[in-house]
Order: sequence, then C-alpha cells, then structure tokens
Amino acid sequence: MRIAIIGQSAFASEVLKLLQQNGHEIVGVFTVPDKDGREDALATTATACGVPRVLKLARWRARGGGGVLPEVMCAYEEAQAELNVLPFCSQFIPMEGEAVELIASGKAPRIVQPAEGATYDPMLNKRELRRVDFAKLSGRALHNFIRGMDKVPGAWITLEGQATRVYGSSLWPSGPAEGGRPVSVEGMSRPGLVHDGGLLLCGCDGVWVNVRQLASEETGRVSLASRFGQESTDGEALELSDEEQALVEKIRGIWKGILRRDVDDETDLFECGAGSMDVTRLVEEARDACALELAAEDVYLASRFADFSRAAVLRSRGQGSGGNEVTYDAVELRANGREIRVAHQLFIDGKFVNSSWGRSSEVVNPSDESVLCRVESASPEDVDRAVAAAQAAFERGEWGRMSARDRGRLLLRLADLMEQHREELATLEALDSGAVYTLALKTHVGMSVDVFRYFAGWCDKVQGSTVPVSHARPRKNLTFTRWEPIG
Repeated sequence: MRIAIIGQSAFASEVLKLLQQNGHEIVGVFTVPDKDGREDALATTATACGVPRVLKLARWRARGGGGVLPEVMCAYEEAQAELNVLPFCSQFIPMEGEAVELIASGKAPRIVQPAEGATYDPMLNKRELRRVDFAKLSGRALHNFIRGMDKVPGAWITLEGQATRVYGSSLWPSGPAEGGRPVSVEGMSRPGLVHDGGLLLCGCDGVWVNVRQLASEETGRVSLASRFGQESTDGEALELSDEEQALVEKIRGIWKGILRRDVDDETDLFECGAGSMDVTRLVEEARDACALELAAEDVYLASRFADFSRAAVLRSRGQGSGGNEVTYDAVELRANGREIRVAHQLFIDGKFVNSSWGRSSEVVNPSDESVLCRVESASPEDVDRAVAAAQAAFERGEWGRMSARDRGRLLLRLADLMEQHREELATLEALDSGAVYTLALKTHVGMSVDVFRYFAGWCDKVQGSTVPVSHARPRKNLTFTRWEPIG
C-alpha cells in the first residue's frame, strides 16, 4: 500500500522502518518543524530511508478554526496515499503493524460508532480550556484536573498576577498548613498557601490540594512550589575537584549527543527542542556513564546546563538536588576525647522544633548520674502533629513511591554513614545507656550497621506465599498479598 505517516518521535521512526520491511511504500512523511536546527527523529529517518516527500509543518489548518491550508492539502494529494498512519506509542501494545496489514488485506473490521453515549468533548490543547476554574471544581475534581494534564499540556492558574502551570497534585486532607505563606491566586475563594511541601490550592468545597512544582507559562522553567517567591540560592558557584570537573564534562558530552549542538552553561534542554524521550535518555545515560541516580523530575527542575551540572555534582556529593536543609539547636558534649554536637529538640515533619508546652526532661548518664542535657518533652498536640506528618509522608512521600531497589540503596547509604561515624555514635550510646564504649562500638552500633545492610539486601527480594482460604459458597474468594513499605 501507498502510506503517508503523520507524526513525530523515535517511535514513529520505528513504525516507518517496520512498514517498509513489510513491503509497503512510504510516499510521504508529515512531521513537526526543526527546533534550533535540530530536526525530529522521524524526519531524519525518513530522509535516510529515501522517502520522497518529507514535510515539516507548524500547522495544517488556518487559525481561528479555519479549513485545511491549501498548500498542505496540495502536498498531501500529490503523495496519492492510500492510507494515513498516525503512530502512537503505548507500552501495552506490541509494534507489529497488524492494523495496516488487516487494512491491506481487506480484513479490517468496520464498526459504526453509535451516537448513544458518545461524547465529543473539546481537546484540551487550547489554552483557555487548560485554565483552572476554582469556582466550579471541588477539591477532588481540582486534583484530577491538574494531574490529568501533568505534564502535557499542563493546567495553569494566575499566581500573583502571573500565568503559572501547576504540576504534582495530591489531595491534602489535613487542611491548611501551619505557618504557610499566603499568596494571591486569581479566582480562588481564599489565598493559596506556600509551605515546605509545595503550594496549597482550595477547591470550591473547601478541600485542599497540594502541588509540588510550578512552571512559568512564558518561559516554561520549572521550579519547586515550596520556593515560590524566595530568592534563589542555587546560583552560588561550587568549587569543583578534578573528578567533579571530569563529571561535568561527561554530562556536557551527553547533552551534546542528545541536542546535536555545542552546549554552554546557558543552554536550556527544552528550548533546544528536547522532549520527554530525551529526558529519559538523559537520565539513563547519566546513570550508566556517571553512576548518578537521577529522576525525570530532576531534569525538569534544572533544564539549564549550569543548573543541571550543579545538581549532578551535589548529588554525587550525597547532598541531593533539592529539599530544605535541616537545622537544629545543638547541645555540645565532651567525652571520650572528642566534642560531640547533638540535637535536643523534637523532630516533626522534617524539622527540629521545640515542644508546644515548653516542657523538657533530663537525660542522665547511668554510670555517674550526671545530667547530660535536657530534651524537649512532647505534648499531646505534638504527638498528633508527628503522627499526621508521618502518615502524610507514608502516603504521599518519596519513600513509599520509590522502587524497592532505590529503598535498598538508601539503606546501604545509611549503613555506610553509620559506619563512617561509628566512634561518635558509640560515644553517644555509651553516655546515654551506660554501656562500655567497646561494647557500644562493636555490638550496639556495629550490629545495627549489619542489620541495615541485611535488610537493604532484602528490599528487592521479598518472597513468600499467599495462604489459600476456603470459598464462601456459592461465591468464591480471592486472596492476594500486597507488598508495601511499613515505615
């Protein structure tokens, strides 16, 4: 058959080659224009495969709902295609070209779409349809509206007078965050709240929704919602070692391979035409070539090369690429020939804080009954806040969402840090419990390190069997085991 391919991406390129292998004639390819001199993968493949017509079109119809552009229709008619193929990638459907073969052999089913129950909703690629209407959306509907368009095409709001896309939505059942900074959100019945976890938005029913990332409609630059309105500190220059400088150059080479152009510090990945497939490639190549465990979110948050290379260096140092620094009021102790700084506050929701009722308790050294320090004593309200924060972290935090393999890596990292600071930990344990220092070093700390490494190895090797149950006749019961982290 004479086939015209309409689309883009590497998947469309594979479809083109498959159809040619199956004996079909590709008479034309209609794809997107070049971006900064970088053509789409489909156009490159079509040229290499000798396709006679490769058209790169910014649009195929006139603006304002007009008809098909005459020059586009003329080019399409000249191709004399018998069938249009629009490649669409789905990981659940094998790429065998079966639909084309059924059409070519005249065996494709013909099903008339029924009018009853059919919907003809407008496409959400128009900007006005992507705007959040707070007056009409409940909290759950708001959450679904945002996550349904994350990251493409992207729901947007007017935040402090600026059109801003919102990503990473989750329901927020605990209500307004304490200490949140109010910001103006057009159309919302109350101000939005910027807090450590993101930006809280309120539906028309009073239910709150949290978004973790923001992006300017004008520039497309993605940032953490928790940092909205704050001066950026990421621009401070890092002092790089020779190994870190070599790491930056490796990353620059990866970027050059993806973008097919020279890369400087101001090069923006997406402004140069990169898409989601390129993000995946960047993450994978950074893992293979540089041993960096990055996520797609890290790329979106640092799309400029200088920002991305900085994030990569910080990740290689074990500092991560985002989040808030943990600060605490330290108590200084001197024991075993060393000075030790320890926290004495409550640790709630990722922060060291004082108790709400101002009470504290003594920590006594059992060996001589001397007072080491005073620690904050939690009130019932403090316990409630801690439990609520723990539940939110479990249900919406990274620990429960990451893969079992990544959890194992974190446990191994924890074990390495404990081993690195084992003398300091053993000194604290000896002071707190009255144990002999050598016992604390070998058993209390040493065996704890072994336990963390043991369970780190089990993270991605969970095994077991589901115990069968008797059927509740005449019905049948289904029994299964669901694996999830418990803390």
